Amino acid sequence: MSADLTGAFRRVTGVLGEDPNLITTLEVVDTLNEMVEGVHPILRCPSGCARCCYQQVFISEEEWAILLPALHRDSTADERRRIVRRARRLLDRKRGPLRRALRARNIEELSQLTMNVDRRRVQRCVLLTNDNQCAGYHGRPMICRAFGRVTHTIDNPMLCKIFLDRISDAGRSHRDLELPDFGPVRAAYLLGTAEDLRFTLLPVFVFLHADADGDLRREPQPLPRDGSWPVLTREEIAEF
Repeated sequence: MSADLTGAFRRVTGVLGEDPNLITTLEVVDTLNEMVEGVHPILRCPSGCARCCYQQVFISEEEWAILLPALHRDSTADERRRIVRRARRLLDRKRGPLRRALRARNIEELSQLTMNVDRRRVQRCVLLTNDNQCAGYHGRPMICRAFGRVTHTIDNPMLCKIFLDRISDAGRSHRDLELPDFGPVRAAYLLGTAEDLRFTLLPVFVFLHADADGDLRREPQPLPRDGSWPVLTREEIAEF
């Protein structure tokens, strides 16, 4: 990585400081995305592509508090009802693809069950519309913003298969790309959350916020701590 770009990445992540917050962290990820796309046009998403949205993600109560208002701003009531129906189908305790994950006893089991679902039968994110758009794009979680243009290590880039195929077809390696280190962003993401914050699968948030008409409530509610749903602590997510 060139010294100039390395320095630019460090300056962007440096604004997170020792007392980061979620909004600032999300803004940093968006800035890094813009920088990477500017330097590497090969990492621009194809128009209409939603390949990375065919999975289930874990988000925090704070992220849901940002996402929920975005869903009310950017989607119609009918679309939100479709989102609720998708979540209910995934989480149906008798036939839903995620039914076994709801009974997970620890983070390792939950992770394994979720990955098994993805391998056997890929499930669309509940926010993905029929025309492959994110219904809550402007409030989307951090992992959705970061995936595809950052790296954990030089040998573990967060790149989708489309990007990797493009790079290979160009006779290059992902090692040739200048990508920001996700480590400081992830650390700030966790550090900037409350100690008692809880995380769970996005469909669970949707399910728990459905109102009597099948729409989403407007006010975010904390996740239950009684074991009725798979809820993870900040420490567990840090090890995930």
